Amino acid sequence: EVIKRILGSKLYEADEEKEADFAWEYQGFVERPASMGITTARRWLKLNPIDGTLIEYKCKEDCPNKPYRIIPLHTVSNIVQDPKRWLLKKNLWYWEIEQSYPQKKHTMCTHNQKCRQEWIRKLTEARYYSRMINGLKNMLFSSVPLSKRIKTADLDSVTSSLNENTYGEKSFCSETGNVNKC
Repeated sequence: EVIKRILGSKLYEADEEKEADFAWEYQGFVERPASMGITTARRWLKLNPIDGTLIEYKCKEDCPNKPYRIIPLHTVSNIVQDPKRWLLKKNLWYWEIEQSYPQKKHTMCTHNQKCRQEWIRKLTEARYYSRMINGLKNMLFSSVPLSKRIKTADLDSVTSSLNENTYGEKSFCSETGNVNKC
């Protein structure tokens, strides 16, 4: 089932219970505080775990053609609830997305705590799912052969350990081709 989703034959062919448990795309309005935190701007966010992105739009009408900011989920290192900052409004519920590369922090807020908790939960699930899918894609569709992925130093140590038995004697002689001691 996961392989089908990776290959893209049908993105999701599961029953309705599983669909209700994990919505593939999550989207809605959030507030983005300005640099000083005094004013906020209303933004439309779209979370897509299959693509591994959190996309920000200036307004809902810009979706999907004019993204304002795209945050790859594999670069999200942490999601902080109630970040400690100056000049945050008391009637808003804040959270912060910490990005590892490039090192950035994206502060967002909503008007109620339940909505904030839902965004944090969905982001955490999507981040985990995206990393799992990326790992499977890398494992299944790697164009680099396994022998090239292993360092040559590792290959030499594996080869030398295979050529010696438990007593330190050579079990295969490359010169004569005998299995006996060289």
